Amino acid sequence: MLASLTQSWALRTQGFAPLGVTKRLLGIAGITLSPAYEGRTYPGGKRAAACVSLDFDVTRESRADANHQGTHLLLYCGERFEIPMTWAICGMTAEKDPEPFEAIVSAGGTHEIASHTYSHFRVDTATPAELEADIEKWRSVIGGADCRTFIFPYNKMGNFETLKRLGFANYRGEERRVGAPLTGNGFCNIPPVMYLSGRSEGTVATAKMFINLCVRYHSVFHLWSHPWNLSREGDPRAYTEHVLDPIFAYLREKEDEGSLRLCTMAQLAQHVQGMAQAS
Repeated sequence: MLASLTQSWALRTQGFAPLGVTKRLLGIAGITLSPAYEGRTYPGGKRAAACVSLDFDVTRESRADANHQGTHLLLYCGERFEIPMTWAICGMTAEKDPEPFEAIVSAGGTHEIASHTYSHFRVDTATPAELEADIEKWRSVIGGADCRTFIFPYNKMGNFETLKRLGFANYRGEERRVGAPLTGNGFCNIPPVMYLSGRSEGTVATAKMFINLCVRYHSVFHLWSHPWNLSREGDPRAYTEHVLDPIFAYLREKEDEGSLRLCTMAQLAQHVQGMAQAS
């Protein structure tokens, strides 16, 4: 019911409803609207930004083939539409199926490698020593000595002091929010806005609505997903054609017209933290 309400509204308004109405409807769907101040800018002096983060993890063997195929389709779409992506790599998955991980690495400098731990475990309940050992193992498999972005498995956050000591400074929070990145305690939280799933209906219209909202309110459109979760009735290629292509094409259109800047999480966080230090 809530999804249908949001999708119907997206189709009718495309994100241009009055602020009060927008806040109430997004609130029903569990999304906070917190417009950035007028004049807020992002990399390149743009009024809005967009980033895509992808959790490269296989915690069930039944997802392995879909993760493999989904990774390649996402890389293909990213190249076609020039979309930089932040790939949150689970070390265990990269070890078990190295070919798609190597494809991500060889895709070039447009993509960012982020940490999703080695073993995809609950960081919030781990001891500092357990987390340090896991990240050390992740780095031994992935490299990533300069990695600054951390994506929490299961979206369960914690152990920030340990993560800071290990060199991380950026993360994707749990709360869905249309607004600017949040800074504090040495970290930059880039909240998610929309999760892409093969089970979602009206996805393209909803994504365009959120993109328009973010441009209107000087905010960040943060799209995230798992490569294994992108298919249409079991067909990832159909999902690419009917969902990924239109969304990525719209993002490319918005950047080309100067409405927003496409960037990785690290690029966005670097800009935000630079602004915070300068103020």
